Amino acid sequence: MNLKLEMNSRDASTDEPNQRAGLSTGGKCSLWACGGCAFVLAVAIVISGVLAARWLAGNPETLSKLYGEQPTPQILIQPGGVVRMISDEWLPAGGAPVWSPDGERVAVSATPRVSVFGFLRQPPPMVVDPRRQEEAAARWLTEAVGPRVVIFDIAAGGERIAYQASAQRMGWPAEVAWFPDGRRLAVGVEHIPMNEEQQEMPPGLWVVDIEKNETRRLADNVRRPNISPDGRWIACRQPTGKEYETAVTVLDAEDGAQLYAHDRHSGNTLWDVGGDILYFFSYGTEEKARGWRKVQLPAGEVKTVEMKEVQVSRPSRITSAQELSVSCRGGGPQDKEEWTYRLRVRDFTQAHYYYLTPHLGTDFWPCGVCLGDRYVLIEASEALWAYRLADGKFYQVTDSASLDLGWLALDPSGTKVCLVGDLAEEDIFRIFTTGLSMPVMMLQLDEERILSQPACDEPVLPSSDDQEENR
Repeated sequence: MNLKLEMNSRDASTDEPNQRAGLSTGGKCSLWACGGCAFVLAVAIVISGVLAARWLAGNPETLSKLYGEQPTPQILIQPGGVVRMISDEWLPAGGAPVWSPDGERVAVSATPRVSVFGFLRQPPPMVVDPRRQEEAAARWLTEAVGPRVVIFDIAAGGERIAYQASAQRMGWPAEVAWFPDGRRLAVGVEHIPMNEEQQEMPPGLWVVDIEKNETRRLADNVRRPNISPDGRWIACRQPTGKEYETAVTVLDAEDGAQLYAHDRHSGNTLWDVGGDILYFFSYGTEEKARGWRKVQLPAGEVKTVEMKEVQVSRPSRITSAQELSVSCRGGGPQDKEEWTYRLRVRDFTQAHYYYLTPHLGTDFWPCGVCLGDRYVLIEASEALWAYRLADGKFYQVTDSASLDLGWLALDPSGTKVCLVGDLAEEDIFRIFTTGLSMPVMMLQLDEERILSQPACDEPVLPSSDDQEENR
């Protein structure tokens, strides 16, 4: 609401000299008095903060006694399986977790959680020399909240740091991809200057050798690495200079040399199982320029893929080599129909696609095939569901009332799901005592428990009103 203050011009002109006089005498004294009090208060806060930090550093058990930290539940029973806690010490912020090829490890881009009271225990260093102060602050910032790639050993337990930013320049690991050998990682890094004097750097692609603990820069100005099944090539997206536009490029995984680059806006890369053919989608306003392409490597020969719709009976299994997607229809400005969604399967080797579901009114997203390729795991209605190919029905896997989904990824065997999310009814006060984090969890799918749930035609959770009507 906008309020307008109206004043009488004659009264204002009469009082104006007195107001100026007040500002010139008593007003100055008041300002000086307020400024002095503020300065003294600021000094007191700094001194008390330093003293409190030193005292807390020598008495680390004090906070746990005062605030009684509650342990995070290690086991969470869900409708379609059991969730086990992997770690609650990190704040993943670089995208979905990535499984290793052997399904025993998970890589996640994350920052360590930092609480308010943890900040008091380990405050930034204070150095008299301004030149050393900047360096000391940068090192503290990198160690305290610097983003890094964390590898969790799901089979044996434990964790390790695979990539970490330096004190000279903050590098945010935005995307992570495993090489087929399970020994190396491709990490896409967004560089953030530590001060105004540093120039902005384009995103870079790094290769991390986990066994040798070596890191080397492979290429510049590329994003979203997608490594071929044989480990020879890396498909990436390269900015074209236009806003939100990228072009597909293929690099040599050893020296970063560019083998192929598309000449227009493109994305959605998918490798053939042999590793020598890359499929990608080329965008464009004209119909001829828009569509799927495939490039043969290393020659770089590009061909258009004419995808045809075929009518098939419901399959009993689908493979992970086939691409799952959602087809949307309706909802346009001139379209009075509501949005509808269908689960679609693309088979690039056969150059055709088909649908697994009829038109549904619920928005959903496929996560992959699971449980012997007989189910499709999807996310809908703030929960996970298993779509059973045998009967074309949806079965609930997780409960949104107890588990808040964030990022997730299926393991290569299709039996485990790495989840990054929050537990329901989280105590907000714990953020100040234990820190802000998003637990990394592992869901073991249980087919018997999944089929014990009622079958649904759509992945929709019943509302409280519907439950009362059913009673």
